[in-house]
Amino acid sequence: MKIAVLYNSADEGGFLKDDIKYVEDAIANAGRLVNRFNDSGNHARLIEITRKNLTRQLIDVKKWVDVVFNLTEAVGLGLVLEIIGKLEDLDIPFAGASEYGHKLTSDKSLVKKVIREMNVPTPEWKIYTKHNFRERWPGRFPVIVKSTTEHGSMSIHQDSVTSNQKQMKDKVKELLDKYKGLPVMVEAYIDGREINSTVIGSYEWARCLPLSEMVFEGSYKRGTKWPIYTYEAKYNYHTVDFDDAPARLVNWLTPKEMKLIENISLSVCEATECFDYARTDIRFDLKSRTPYMVDLNSYPCLLEDTKYDTIGISRSALGWDFNKLIMEIAKSGIRRHQKYHNIRRGEDQAYAI
Repeated sequence: MKIAVLYNSADEGGFLKDDIKYVEDAIANAGRLVNRFNDSGNHARLIEITRKNLTRQLIDVKKWVDVVFNLTEAVGLGLVLEIIGKLEDLDIPFAGASEYGHKLTSDKSLVKKVIREMNVPTPEWKIYTKHNFRERWPGRFPVIVKSTTEHGSMSIHQDSVTSNQKQMKDKVKELLDKYKGLPVMVEAYIDGREINSTVIGSYEWARCLPLSEMVFEGSYKRGTKWPIYTYEAKYNYHTVDFDDAPARLVNWLTPKEMKLIENISLSVCEATECFDYARTDIRFDLKSRTPYMVDLNSYPCLLEDTKYDTIGISRSALGWDFNKLIMEIAKSGIRRHQKYHNIRRGEDQAYAI
């Protein structure tokens, strides 16, 4: 199989200095993906993408590729959405969400509306901009404050959870200033456990991997930290924030509760066109036994780690190694592309690789 893995520089993505660690990790992961594909006997290439001559770059890729993995990253929606749109326009097979799907999942205010319309439980929220940032939060505290258009929890830190109006307004203003006016979401904080549900595949071949969760131990249990998955817990390796937040399989839900979360994940991914691989983030309220969907991630990070990464924990429970995971995703991207053309020809038939 011939595979192109796309990435871009921090400057090209418009990232701030504070977020460079996130971009460095994304580029390193793109390189690891290429190496693992090649280890499996494929022909994979790492392609740096720039805004200049974007169409020409992708036309060159189309000449030889079987499927594209788009691991580009950017602040806001511009660059990544443009790349996905070009892949669709040029009819290049790729793994991951459509332009429509990535637009939804990259803007938390949009995806929350879709989730609510599907009658899927989600915490109450309010969007703040430079025009209404002085308005009061109408609900109860605590709340969590985050940028609406971001990946990798870049705006989520321990001080993102606020307990009163002043703290909330100060944090909203801080994020509006830092990210140059990008809207900010204030969301009701759910006191519960953090479950991740990973969906692999699309349409009739989509499946949920075994459910996993972030477990907040040690320093998080001593009352000095909120049990939330912050930027530091994701990227500050070998620190207390990181080490005290391992991933584990979920083994405490009832079969009915587990099936409900799986069905929610599958239906939301299909409705939002989050194809081939995606992850839903759930805060499970232990008192009401309610699974609140707080986020939907298209193009979630793919890591080899099976201790701190929930996708790694989940695929390992099936006996899949990392190569098996990424090959399943690649095959799904090709199969979906073929299904699209079969539908256009009126031949919606099974396509196997």
